[in-house]
Amino acid sequence: MRRSASVVSALLATLVLAGCVLVPPPAPSPAGAASGFPANMASHGVLQTDAGVVTTPEAAAAPVPTTDVGDRIHVVVYVDLLCPFCGQFEATNGAMLADAVAAGEVALETHPVSFLDRLSLGTEYSTRAANLVAAVASLHPEATPAVLRALFEQQPAEDTTGLDDDELLAIAAAAGAQSEALDEAVAAVAFRPFVEAATEAATTQPLPGDGSPLTGTPTVLVDGARYTGQPGDAAAFAAALEAARG
Repeated sequence: MRRSASVVSALLATLVLAGCVLVPPPAPSPAGAASGFPANMASHGVLQTDAGVVTTPEAAAAPVPTTDVGDRIHVVVYVDLLCPFCGQFEATNGAMLADAVAAGEVALETHPVSFLDRLSLGTEYSTRAANLVAAVASLHPEATPAVLRALFEQQPAEDTTGLDDDELLAIAAAAGAQSEALDEAVAAVAFRPFVEAATEAATTQPLPGDGSPLTGTPTVLVDGARYTGQPGDAAAFAAALEAARG
């Protein structure tokens, strides 16, 4: 678990799910950087159903919560792509969630945020990885689920430089996302304004259906209820899904 000294006591009182704990969020980017906000992430997350990645208008600084997933269970996961506990959650539950999405049982919404840049030796890996997700979601949405899976399968350790831009683009290419526009978005970290705004919104505003801001990752909501089990406890998460099925 990662803690900022100034917020340890408060976070220990509120963080139930073991995970990576945020430091104070970054200041938002200046308003008006419309080109820095992706399509297909209006909620600030990538929403997957059995019909594929859901398309939405361009995101804005304020998220538009997802309100209609039909009769599916709505699972929302907030992740920092450098957070090892997020990697543990994906390794434990990712395949089961993918199967449930394909079966039409679950609508899976993944929100990449960034507060572990300090643990990538100056390369801002958390921001760059979240930028890749936003770029793929905007330019090659059908490839986004595979890119998210691969980012966890190839997740670097904390206190390393993480994957470089060429390695991030190779992950995207292997998932079928390859274009000059994507190359440029990765090189320029074009969606940095979105990543900063999404992190700011999640950590300062109540999460939809939960009533509390984001305090750490992974944070998982199942039909609006915060999952309080451990990231690596498959049985506990399966039980949470079963309870949501009613």
